Amino acid sequence: MTTLLERTSPEEIVAQLEPTLRQYAPAAELERRLAPQVMAAMVEAGVFRSLTPRAYGGMEMDPLSALRMFEAIARIDSAAGWIAGNSSGIATLGFLLPPEATDEIYRDPRTVWAGALFPPGTAVPAPGGYRVSGRWPFGSACSYATWLVGQALLIEDGAPRPGPDGNPVAMMVVVRADEAQVVDGTWQTLGMRGTGSLDYAVNDVFVPDRRTWQIGPAMPANPAFAGPLYRLGMWLAPPQIAGVTLAIAQAAVEDFIATSKLELPVSAQAISAWIVWFWTGMEASMMLGIGEKEGHQREALDAMATLLRRLEGRARPEAKSGEGGPKPAARRRRK
Repeated sequence: MTTLLERTSPEEIVAQLEPTLRQYAPAAELERRLAPQVMAAMVEAGVFRSLTPRAYGGMEMDPLSALRMFEAIARIDSAAGWIAGNSSGIATLGFLLPPEATDEIYRDPRTVWAGALFPPGTAVPAPGGYRVSGRWPFGSACSYATWLVGQALLIEDGAPRPGPDGNPVAMMVVVRADEAQVVDGTWQTLGMRGTGSLDYAVNDVFVPDRRTWQIGPAMPANPAFAGPLYRLGMWLAPPQIAGVTLAIAQAAVEDFIATSKLELPVSAQAISAWIVWFWTGMEASMMLGIGEKEGHQREALDAMATLLRRLEGRARPEAKSGEGGPKPAARRRRK
């Protein structure tokens, strides 16, 4: 099957999207969700198939290339970058489902995943599957999704069924978006308004066994997801979130400095970067041994980028060898 990656590159995708992203970014902030034109452009460009297996016509992109593409989009439009990375990452959960489920999901070449896992809903056993009810917040792009993911507790005799460890048995469930209700008015924030991270809910919806996974050790269940990319498993999520967040912070600092018409003293410029550094760059600076004066400005964000690349670089060979993601490194403490 010809893949999207054979027709275009990540850099070409970003260049193709940039005019549309810039044109509609203000509308996304106003409407509290991405403009339909932006979502359609990202679907058409194949952004949401960047981490989809080649067997389903996706790119199965190298993770570093995908992460950099998400970051590049986020630098242009923070909400679009968040959704690009978030929905693409959620799509990799297909490795936990059997082929009959992913065959169904990817029957539509314009498939878009969205979802959240907390708080858990309920799943009552029924012939061939479960009757699922629940409501989940922070469903970024759920208004545009074709499939929604949620977590549910297995219910028997009106109470959660305990597992072998005594904790309730939890399941991942995948439902058709047209079986869910998006709850308008539930995304009232100051930042990231354009992500449209509304609540979504289902009420007594039947979900077949094939579209559920009992949460536990993440063992691939689908030969279409046999490539090295999917051996990273859940490890893909942290660098995706960190990379997009980092790109947004870097763009914010650069824009602040570039658009200021005043001749700001260095200390004033440092204030904006220091705020970002305080919350996000401190740990990276410490781990990389960067001093406080260096870390107070752009070097702090660069430190985070360096650390992220190191972790991503360590993951790739281990995934190819089948050993999974990187092992935690010892933390370097400040002296």
